[in-house]
Amino acid sequence: MQNSVMLADTAETAGGREVPVIIAHRGNTRGPRKELENTLPYIQDAIAQGFDVEVDVWSIDGQLFFGHDEPEIPIEPSFLDQYAGNLWCHAKNVHALAYLLSRRDVLRSFSHDIDPHVITSDGRIWTYPGRELVKGAISVMPERSDHQTGIWNCYGICTDFATLYATYVEMRTRNRKKLVGHRTKKESDYINPLIVDKLLHHTLIDERRCLAVYTYYDDFAPTPAWSALNTYLAKELGNQNIYDVAGPISFVHWTFMQILGFEQWEEHSATFACHQSKYLAILREEMATLLPLTIKWSGLVAVSTGLVMLGYPSVDVNIWRQRIESRLEKEGLPFRRYQNDIVHSTILRLSADVSPEHLIAASDAWQDVFFGTLTVSKFQVGRSSWRMQPTECVTVDVVENNGR
Repeated sequence: MQNSVMLADTAETAGGREVPVIIAHRGNTRGPRKELENTLPYIQDAIAQGFDVEVDVWSIDGQLFFGHDEPEIPIEPSFLDQYAGNLWCHAKNVHALAYLLSRRDVLRSFSHDIDPHVITSDGRIWTYPGRELVKGAISVMPERSDHQTGIWNCYGICTDFATLYATYVEMRTRNRKKLVGHRTKKESDYINPLIVDKLLHHTLIDERRCLAVYTYYDDFAPTPAWSALNTYLAKELGNQNIYDVAGPISFVHWTFMQILGFEQWEEHSATFACHQSKYLAILREEMATLLPLTIKWSGLVAVSTGLVMLGYPSVDVNIWRQRIESRLEKEGLPFRRYQNDIVHSTILRLSADVSPEHLIAASDAWQDVFFGTLTVSKFQVGRSSWRMQPTECVTVDVVENNGR
C-alpha cells in the first residue's frame, strides 16, 4: 500500500512518469521524534496517512523487538504480518535477519551498517545517505546530504520528512497534469500571464501588496548549478521575470508565511496598523525559537505562474506556522491561513506568453539538481510585493536568532 498521491512501478504517474514511494523512517513523517520512533501507534499512524514505514527489528531469544540502538519494544509476528505490505524491516542483528529472510515471501527486509548499497529481500537497491543513486533504487535520508541528484527517479525515498516529500510528489504530479492538459482545457496553446505581470520588465511600480514574514538570500551558499541555472533561464526564458539574488527586476526570497494575503491587503491593512504591537509580539515570541535554520534548495517545479524552487528545511517549519495562526486566531486578528506545507522560492514568474511544454522542459531539466543552502538567522516582517524590490517593500520589524 502506498501513499495516496503515489504508486510504485506503474501505480500512478505524473504526466506519464513514475513517482516514488515515500517511506517514513522509523515512522517519522514531520521530522525526527526520538521518543516516538519505532513505537507501534507511531508506525500505525504513519501507515494510516498512506506511507510505507522503515522499522528496526531485533530478535533476542526468539522474541521480536522494535528499537534503533537496542531492542526496546516487544512485538508479535502478527503485527509484522498485519502491516507487511507497508513495512521495510531493517534487521538489527543476525537473528532478526535470519527470521525475516525465513519469511521473505511475506516480509520485506534488508540489513546494512555503512554499506554504500545493499539489496532488499525483494530486490531493491537500498542506498546509504549521500551515495550515488541509480534509477529504481531507494534513496535514504536525502535531507542529510547535499547530494540530492537522482531522488525523483528512485523507486522510493526513505525520510524523516515523509509529509514534505509526499507533498512535493503531489505538487509535481498535479501541476504537470495541469500543464499537460492545458491545451484540452483552453483554446490558447499558451499560458497567458496577468497583464500587470507583463509590465514587470518596465518601470511601472507594482502596487500589489501583502503583509509577509520573509528573508532574502543574504546568507546563501550556492553550488555551481545555481549559476548554471541562471544562465539557462536567461537563454531559454529571458523574456520572463527571473528572480535572482541581486535582482535587478525581482529579488529571490523565501516567504515563511503571509500574514495578510494580497487579496486581504486593502481590507485589513488598517487593522494591522491598529494592532501592530499584538501581531509583532506573537511573531517575535514564536519565530525566535525557530531560528536559526537551514534550507537546502533542490529541483524546480513548473506551475501555471512560472517556476518554483523546492526547499528542504532542517526543521518542520509548519509547526511554527500553525502556532502563529493559532495565536492570531485566539486574539481575533485577521490573517491568511497558510495553504500548504511546501517550502518554495519563486525563481521565474511569467511576464510573457509561454507554451506549457517550455515550462515543463525547464522543470525536467532541473528537477533533480541541488542549488545550494540558505542559512536563515533573521526574518523581516513587513509590506511586500510580488517582485520583492527593496523600494516596494517596507520592513516594520526584524526577528532574529535568540542565541540558541
